[in-house]
Amino acid sequence: MRVTRIIPVCCLLSLGLMQGFANACEAPASPAAFVINHETYGDIGTHTLTFACDGDQLIVNTEVDVEVKILFVTAYERQAHYREVWQGNQLIAYEARTNDGGHHYLTQAKIDGDEMVIDGIEKGVRVPLETVPSHPWNVDVIDRPTVFGQRDGRVHKVYVEATEEEAVTIGDKTIVAKKYSVRGDLERELLYAPDGTWLQWRLERDGKIITITRQ
Repeated sequence: MRVTRIIPVCCLLSLGLMQGFANACEAPASPAAFVINHETYGDIGTHTLTFACDGDQLIVNTEVDVEVKILFVTAYERQAHYREVWQGNQLIAYEARTNDGGHHYLTQAKIDGDEMVIDGIEKGVRVPLETVPSHPWNVDVIDRPTVFGQRDGRVHKVYVEATEEEAVTIGDKTIVAKKYSVRGDLERELLYAPDGTWLQWRLERDGKIITITRQ
């Protein structure tokens, strides 16, 4: 039987990828390496995060490298670098540089007063201060109702539901993961270990499932 409930902020804040981080920087284990798998083309790339402290701020760098080959010919490539600066569960600054099939994107975000200002495809977009990028590494903020696209900075309205737990294989281990469904302008499924560590991201593109799984 499927049980679905909407997660209140207070509950997600207790789950804890960054427990104890509210008052000091505690960097998660680094690097965190993921493999990107396409339903049709198999393993098509890597998604790697590194974490470092700079005083009380957490610096999160993400490298994405994707190559899709059809009959040994490269049909699609994507390279991206995302840099996030956090203080507790507040995003301080963001910058992303993406080469998506030859199309280049630069997206930046920073705090201005009591708002976040995003410069992406659209410039000077002002959003609530609690807005975060759509990257799901931090379980403590996945319930935020406003997120922006990692590549282009587009603003999306979403809501999160906790669904049934799901077993996921990470390396040679099987972990019973907490599972969340994101709905609204973006749709995806996110799986986290009991301690809040991000394990997997599933989404659909052009009718095919893409899975990003921790190694």
